Amino acid sequence: IYDDVLDLVRQTKPVLDRVSRHDADLARQGRRAMTSAPLNIAEGAQQRGELGRARFENAMGSADETRAVLQTAAAAGYI
Repeated sequence: IYDDVLDLVRQTKPVLDRVSRHDADLARQGRRAMTSAPLNIAEGAQQRGELGRARFENAMGSADETRAVLQTAAAAGYI
């Protein structure tokens, strides 16, 4: 899943660059969320038990936030 998330980062970056032209804050929030997901997955893979699970849940939250940023940008007509 880590490699899949990195692919999503690569695909999402140009879209967030376009968002930045209209709303720099929204784009920054999207970049933070987007880059947080693979970091949490990598961290969670090295930990066992509840701490590892918490990292995976954080990664899912970051992915959800990235999706919400993209949906918000689309609704605002930025993309």
